[in-house]
Amino acid sequence: MLDEYNNVYITGIKGVAMANLAVILKKTGKTVNGCDTEEEFITDTLLKSNNISWQTGFDGSLPEKTDLVVYSAAHLGTHNPKVLEAKKKGVKIMHQAELLGAIMKEYRTSIAVCGCHGKTTTSSLLTYVLLTLGAAPSYLVGAPTFNGYNGGDHLGKEYFVVEADEYGINPPANKTPKFHFLKPSYILCTNIDYDHPDVYTDLSHVKAEFLKFFNGRKLILSSDDENTVQLIEQLDKSLIKTYGFSKDSNLTITNPVFNTKGSSFNLSINSGKKRVDLGAFNISLYGDRNILNAAGVILVLLEL
Repeated sequence: MLDEYNNVYITGIKGVAMANLAVILKKTGKTVNGCDTEEEFITDTLLKSNNISWQTGFDGSLPEKTDLVVYSAAHLGTHNPKVLEAKKKGVKIMHQAELLGAIMKEYRTSIAVCGCHGKTTTSSLLTYVLLTLGAAPSYLVGAPTFNGYNGGDHLGKEYFVVEADEYGINPPANKTPKFHFLKPSYILCTNIDYDHPDVYTDLSHVKAEFLKFFNGRKLILSSDDENTVQLIEQLDKSLIKTYGFSKDSNLTITNPVFNTKGSSFNLSINSGKKRVDLGAFNISLYGDRNILNAAGVILVLLEL
């Protein structure tokens, strides 16, 4: 599908997810530009370093050769003047989540990191480790840069890591969660909480949408998150691996220690009828939440 579109225009191009998407498209050989506000963003350097330009403002003009306009819920969504102009001219319009789902299909193995808290930390950490291991993943995470790596790199075809957002694609007109457009090989979920009250009526509504996303996928789930655990009974347990401080987890965390350099902890994993000690791990991050995030990443790596 992506071969049909060579000149892509992105509204709100300086948003972190949009900027990273722009970089991926540019690295696949597309001509990419867009528009945003005059305000300086943390992604300005990322876009400039990849020779991606943008206009200031959202008037109704589009470059003559534009054959695809990408939008999000920001900047009036489908009512953005650029989107309305594209509709008027018969130019293809696509939501960011739909385009991301199309890109994901190009990869042999895709890993979506979701959860109401910790998505960016965890997806960045997973990407960083895969890069360090030489696995050459492509990735789209909610950070413009981390540990010297630019966001949105498009390298290999084996792995694609994406931060999967539970927010609606265009509230209030369309509250479909963005992650419903993604069909990943694996899902790592950090936690489930009541968030985005403009999209979800209550916690049970949030859990129902996560359950739809989970169904039929290989799952890496936190056994320390009560709301996530409550969904396990409704899922195919043969597709689930868990991590956490709980002794019932497939990957169990013990001996958390915090010092001036970060955190250390031990891990052990179920292997048949016995538990295997994996030894000690160290991260330059603090607190139980970040230990959990790191353990989730390690369990994904073991599964891969």
